[in-house]
Amino acid sequence: MLKIITKALLIGLLAMPIVSVKAASVQAEEKEQGSWQLRKQQDGITVFVRGTEKVGGLKEFKGIALMKARMETVAELMRDIPAATQWMADTEVADVIHATDDYNYRVHNVTSMPWPVSDREMVVDISVEMNYPKGRADIHMNALDPAPYSDLLDGDRVYMDSSHVVYTLQYIDREHTQVTYFASLNIGGSVPAYLGNLVIVDIPFTTLGNMRKMLKKPKYIEAGKQSVDRLKIEQALLEHPLTEQSAAQPTNNKE
Repeated sequence: MLKIITKALLIGLLAMPIVSVKAASVQAEEKEQGSWQLRKQQDGITVFVRGTEKVGGLKEFKGIALMKARMETVAELMRDIPAATQWMADTEVADVIHATDDYNYRVHNVTSMPWPVSDREMVVDISVEMNYPKGRADIHMNALDPAPYSDLLDGDRVYMDSSHVVYTLQYIDREHTQVTYFASLNIGGSVPAYLGNLVIVDIPFTTLGNMRKMLKKPKYIEAGKQSVDRLKIEQALLEHPLTEQSAAQPTNNKE
């Protein structure tokens, strides 16, 4: 997903006088904390960004899209960790190091970058919180301390520490799920934050667009039908009926 950011860096080097004039206003805007700003609304995908005081200065983003797929189908795609290379923007490697169960994983992630910028990598702890009565699932992804995984990591890559990602799946109706993709990233290295922030919206836009295509595959539709989540969701709907109006609240996500 960071290849998009690096493209901005390479373009910026060719147009440095112009970018430098704009940098002060961009950096000033980044200091505004906690206020989501709409940056893109296209093809049923909405992207917001906000400033952060995090080291590195890259803005946080939140992308929201309605998927024509059952909630358990989306969950099965998320569980297919290696398939992330097919839909998460610029993900080159997504290997499971350890899986405690269907809700807790340790994953080695590598993000490809165009030459001459080094690829990025991290070991991520993934934990899934299912709230069936509210028709909601939160998938948390947190970068871990690289020290215990030194044998696995490549010294030529830059480690992305203190990065945090959340995917929220929200029941809308039995055939639709709303997905919110939030990220607070520290890409490390020498890529200037103000250049990355110029194109940060492309990461969630590309990822959610690719996810929508993946969810049409029979593999995930069939997996959803066999999923233990299907039975739990249907049982929860019997015990705690959800309406479209009461369920569609993910845009108020405080991440």
